[in-house]
Amino acid sequence: MSLLAEAKKQRQRKISNQFISFYDSVLYLGEPTKEALEFVIDNLCNNQTHLKLDYDELYLISIKRYQDDEDEHYYFTSDYIEKHLIECVNQNFIDAKSPLYNLGFAKKSYIEMLICYSLSITEAEQLNTQSPDLAFDNDYFEVDYHTFEMIVADRDELRDRLEKQQVLISKLQNENEQIKAALEAKHTCEPVEQQGYLDPNNKCFSIEMKLCHDTWNYLYENGNNSHLAHSKQVSNYLESYADLTVNTKAIERITTITNPKAMLAGTTTNTDI
Repeated sequence: MSLLAEAKKQRQRKISNQFISFYDSVLYLGEPTKEALEFVIDNLCNNQTHLKLDYDELYLISIKRYQDDEDEHYYFTSDYIEKHLIECVNQNFIDAKSPLYNLGFAKKSYIEMLICYSLSITEAEQLNTQSPDLAFDNDYFEVDYHTFEMIVADRDELRDRLEKQQVLISKLQNENEQIKAALEAKHTCEPVEQQGYLDPNNKCFSIEMKLCHDTWNYLYENGNNSHLAHSKQVSNYLESYADLTVNTKAIERITTITNPKAMLAGTTTNTDI
């Protein structure tokens, strides 16, 4: 399919979602046709947006119950529409030359009206229908009350959705800050080499010093008759701790600090001085 053909197909699909002719609006309701025709005629001016399809462009038109000579804008009377619509429905055909051929409802407002009357409309139909993209007459343009209501309703809906999104964004930001704070708190207690436990300014410094004290007391306060090497004894003892601060680096430091030879060397040095 050529690009032009595809573009035309998309325009026609778009128009079919935005516009439904008066004749098709009767057929849309199905049998019995007489009741469908009466329904459309009775609701012809019931807060509906009326359109004219001209060269793939949709224009607003006015349909009034009575003729108004003072109104210079182009419009139709409901009697005029009713007369020609009855003729077309009775003959089960609408000619391209018929005055009603390109006149109809904005499909979205028409479907919404049917829903208000509790008619069963498929979810797909409701989702596909769109508000009309109007072409404007540069000389004259008037927004009817129903169209104005639709614009205001769409604005309010968008505003409500935006407010809900802002609330959700604020909630997610708060949760994100809480998660970051929890991770940061966990990070300060994890056994990572970057913690620098022997730095007195670090909050975990006292934990490692307590481990040194406990290790020394356990191994040497009451004498030590073990044949294992000092490093192995320290490792075995510290494995009994569930505290996550006891990692490889911490064990190496505690082993060095609690080594009796190191302690003896330190004592001898102090005595010599």
